[in-house]
Amino acid sequence: TLFPTNTPSSDVEQVDGQIRVVHAWRTNNSVPVDVFIDDMPIAFGLNLGESTPFIAVSGARTVRVMLVPPATRQNDPINNTELVNMQAPLIDQLVEVTPGSSITLALIHTGEDLEGMVIEEDISSLETGQARFTIAHANGNLIRVDALEPGRDMTLARNFAPGDTIGPFD
Repeated sequence: TLFPTNTPSSDVEQVDGQIRVVHAWRTNNSVPVDVFIDDMPIAFGLNLGESTPFIAVSGARTVRVMLVPPATRQNDPINNTELVNMQAPLIDQLVEVTPGSSITLALIHTGEDLEGMVIEEDISSLETGQARFTIAHANGNLIRVDALEPGRDMTLARNFAPGDTIGPFD
């Protein structure tokens, strides 16, 4: 699954850092997640293959990212109320966001556990007609692989394992 970035076409003075969350947990047990950054709800029911928009983070600071399965709701007919049962977080992780940085936290399964993979993105300007990409191995059900670029007959990485990232490449 490809997730677009927001690489500007010219230099942009960026004071704030930014962070987004990508749901890349691909197993038979994967569920949508609710996303909270510093206890503020960012997205509800984020499905596999979806991402949140980038959220600005002012100053250099550590943010708390929680990814939680959606709460269950039940009606209490006796008290005529709705009961909300919060689930335990799948990920409760501190992430450093520095001024001018662009961070993606990807929810992945490495084959053993769920993990929040921190990917620092390069958002510096590119020449017209150029693109930039980073590759992340986010599927713990797959084997180690070699990452190849056949057009240039290049090997980008060998023995690329779940949880590994390579790049960025321009």
